[in-house]
Amino acid sequence: MLFAVVRRFERDEDAIADCYLFVCEQLSAKGFRRVLRFDPGGRARFTTWLCAVTRNLCLDWHRRLGPET
Repeated sequence: MLFAVVRRFERDEDAIADCYLFVCEQLSAKGFRRVLRFDPGGRARFTTWLCAVTRNLCLDWHRRLGPET
């Protein structure tokens, strides 16, 4: 699922791999802090929420690259 979201942002195989790695690193950072923020009693399903978080991380990854891409 994460890989599918990343593929919507990137076409180049190397960029896909780099962005996917960034997403995984960010999701696991600080003891999975982002993942643990999910509210099971909230309105969103976990998969929907995780796709949204992944999308935002992809945007962060693009911002980190700067204007040269």
